[in-house]
Amino acid sequence: MTADTYDTVFADLAGELIATTDWDAHPLGAPGKWSTSLRHALLLTLRSPMPAVLYWGESAWQFRNAAHAAQSDRSPGGDQRWPAGHPCDDPAIRQALKAVWAGAPAQLSGVDFLPVHDLETGGCAGLLALWRTPAEAAADLAADLAADVAAEASPGSSAAVRTGESGRAGAADEGALPPWMEQHEAAHRGSQLLGFWRWDVANDRVTASGRFGRLYSVSSDLPPFPPLAAFLAGIDARDRDRVTRAIAASVASCGEFREEYRLRQADGRLLWVQAVGHCTADAEAGRAAFFDGVSIDITERKAAEAALRRSQRQMRQLADSMPMLIGILDRDERYEFVNAYYAEWFGLDPHSVIGMTARELLGEQAYGARGDAFVRAYAGERCSMDARTPHRDGRDRIAHLEYLPRRRADGQVDGLYVMVYDRTEQIRVEAALRESERRLTLALDVAQLGIFEFSSGDGRLVWDARCRDLFGVAAQAPIDRALFLSRLHPDDQASHRRIVDALLDVAAEGAYESRYRIVLPDDRRVRWIAESGRAVRKPDGSLQLLGTVRDVTAETAAAATLHELNESLERRVEARTFELQRQVAEREKIEEALRQAQKMEAIGQLTGGIAHDFNNILAGISGSLELISRLAGLGRVAEIGRFADNALTSVQRAAALVQRMLAFSRRQALELQHVDVNDLVRGLEELLRRTMGETIAIALALQPHACCARTDLPQLESVLLNLAINARDAMPDGGRLTIRTELRVRDAHAGGVDPLPAGEYVVLSVTDTGVGMPASVRQRAFDPFFTTKPTGKGTGLGLSMVYGFARQSGGLATIDSQPGEGTTVSVWLPREARHDEDAQALPEPSLAHARQGETVLLVEDDPSVRLLVRTVLDELRYTVLEADHPDRALAYLDSPCDIDLLVSDVGLPGMNGRQLAELARQRRPQLAVLFMTGYAENAGLLRGTLEQGMDVISKPFSIAAFSDRIQAMLVARTDRTDRTDRTDCTDRTDRTDRTDCTDCTDRTDR
Repeated sequence: MTADTYDTVFADLAGELIATTDWDAHPLGAPGKWSTSLRHALLLTLRSPMPAVLYWGESAWQFRNAAHAAQSDRSPGGDQRWPAGHPCDDPAIRQALKAVWAGAPAQLSGVDFLPVHDLETGGCAGLLALWRTPAEAAADLAADLAADVAAEASPGSSAAVRTGESGRAGAADEGALPPWMEQHEAAHRGSQLLGFWRWDVANDRVTASGRFGRLYSVSSDLPPFPPLAAFLAGIDARDRDRVTRAIAASVASCGEFREEYRLRQADGRLLWVQAVGHCTADAEAGRAAFFDGVSIDITERKAAEAALRRSQRQMRQLADSMPMLIGILDRDERYEFVNAYYAEWFGLDPHSVIGMTARELLGEQAYGARGDAFVRAYAGERCSMDARTPHRDGRDRIAHLEYLPRRRADGQVDGLYVMVYDRTEQIRVEAALRESERRLTLALDVAQLGIFEFSSGDGRLVWDARCRDLFGVAAQAPIDRALFLSRLHPDDQASHRRIVDALLDVAAEGAYESRYRIVLPDDRRVRWIAESGRAVRKPDGSLQLLGTVRDVTAETAAAATLHELNESLERRVEARTFELQRQVAEREKIEEALRQAQKMEAIGQLTGGIAHDFNNILAGISGSLELISRLAGLGRVAEIGRFADNALTSVQRAAALVQRMLAFSRRQALELQHVDVNDLVRGLEELLRRTMGETIAIALALQPHACCARTDLPQLESVLLNLAINARDAMPDGGRLTIRTELRVRDAHAGGVDPLPAGEYVVLSVTDTGVGMPASVRQRAFDPFFTTKPTGKGTGLGLSMVYGFARQSGGLATIDSQPGEGTTVSVWLPREARHDEDAQALPEPSLAHARQGETVLLVEDDPSVRLLVRTVLDELRYTVLEADHPDRALAYLDSPCDIDLLVSDVGLPGMNGRQLAELARQRRPQLAVLFMTGYAENAGLLRGTLEQGMDVISKPFSIAAFSDRIQAMLVARTDRTDRTDRTDCTDRTDRTDRTDCTDCTDRTDR
């Protein structure tokens, strides 16, 4: 080897080792000045395949090779216990080095020391320490032992050996250790060697050192040369049977023996032991003669193995917890290790993957895509790539692959570390992000928006290309806030500064908008800009403005033009509106005059027909009253009764006439009751026949099941008579009149102009064979005052009254007619269940008197009505409190007087009766309330909002009906209320004196 070649090899091998030390300040000097002997010895050390350390000079400067570093799992220059060029500080090694320097041999367990001579002087310049593994040391000891045993067993040797208390004796003594045992004991004292032993198989005697016997817990009380069983007893029970069987097998085959087991020590510790031996046969006897061996302490190795297993288990747990595929391939591309996620990815058990090749696991297509990466990685290159990877669900995933070469101590690649993580979702998200960015860019282009960023911390301003174009700045020209402000129109600089500085000064996040003008530098054109932005806080605490700008010059000009047009339009609209208002006012005056004229015409039409009836009624009433007065003056009281009855009959006729009139306007309150429609028709049949005359035939078609409806009996009679008279007038030359009843079911899905609720209805139809109606007449037939009869022959109220009655009853009225084919008018009434009880004769009505002098508060502003109702209540023996105004009624309600019933008119000054009732209920929640009204619309309104304990009665009413209604309400109130809770100004147990309250009495007298 030439000097140049030698220097190159030395530099390659020693470069990494010596690079970590400052050799210029070292006693050995720079490496280029080292002696040939040192360089040669260091080269041998570094190239040694065995773990080796060179100790140079009396200071024992140390240098170790890569094999020694690999044994301690460190890099050549990284172990702080073995710094290159530092003196050795291990006491045991320094003791051995001192012996060698003195010319004596030295040896540590598993370490051989070789002197290194100086090439010039021939003296010892250093030592080379070679480390051996425990197995190698044990094998060497066993070989030495076998040689010594062979020598001992040769003819002429008859020395006996035994174990003694001291463990040492002369060679001639029967208890002395043989020379080979003495030598090895001395050479390996303080190392991992526990001792040597010999078992005389035939005589079952064991010869060993005293230390050996103590470690195996052999009692010193036993005789010399104890049996093998005494040593086996010291082995842990878990290993004893296995070791006994191994010894028996070695004896039977006269072969090798190697076992590992545990010894239980006196202090409770467990000592792991490796025993290596050999059984020698007696050739003449043909059986085993001696069993010789050595025991080595491997406790530390076992602890290291346990620690390694723990470390491997932890590494396995760590690898299994990683959300990625982790594996190890050997040189043949077979899997040595995979984590749980690796196997789960392919839907396999982790153990089944071990031993598979990458080609077998991936498949030909996926493996082919990775072929070049495998080749480069096994060549020593770290490779990474994205590739389609088969998955257990049958669909390929996009995975990122990392192949890292695994190197041996000599640097050769003997496998690969494989790491794979799924990038499918990441790629999808990245693609979606790119698409979103593409759409955003497209949207910005379509909207012609520019984007900007401004950082308050460093004042950096960033514009995109459109921003630069809007502000007239070249693509590569530098920009800052000063440039931006210089472009602003002088009249807009202050306002824009205030908007932006307001955000920056308070250092608060938030959105803003600004509209300003800029002046382009080239042609001094003015451009309107609309800016929208948001202030966001950066990690360093400063604010960043992010926003958009767009050119709104055209919009601003259009807005200005539109503003001008709007102003002129407003002026024109104002003038036109004034004119329209004037015209509308004039039209309203004309319409109001027309409506008044129509009303007067309607009154005129009604007067002629109604005046005669009313005159007759008034004549009957006035005449009867005049006769009553005269007869009373003459004392002929007995004759007064029939004239009083006549007056009452006239009053009832007047009330009926008013009811018929009010039904037209829906102001008559109907008294709904169960009415048998078939019976009603039969009862009117004779009257109808006399009314129709001889030229009109009457036919009845009454369906048995269509009988009972909920309606007002008198009003239904009036409706039937009205329809019959209309039919008669439509048949001047005679004809046929058919009255029909039937039951019909209204579907919930039925429609129409006036849809009815779903349910069963009794339909009363009147059909004539008259002239019929054209469509134009039929559509207006129910309109008030509409008639086709000549003047004076009709008012147009008949069919209108029929329609109003049907709607009040919860039903409907319809017309079916064609010219020349007659007319059918049908009245739909809600059906009620039939009452099967036989009709009973009604007793003569009797007045229901007060039971215990209950108190009634009467509120009525009409003096005559109030006098009449007061008189009736007095006759019924009720205690009455009168009020002609709601305020006086409230005074009674606020007093301690006991009040059982409030009877109030609906129309009162200041407030209506419903409002008065609400205030009364607030003061007295259990108070019964009876409303009096003569208007149907009031009655309908009240019935829809009546609470419990309230009712309504229509004027005029009979005394009997009035007394029955009062008594029913008071009975119901008693059932609802505990009488003992009522506030009274009298003794609660004395209910007979209801006028002891001075305040109530005074108010009543007043």
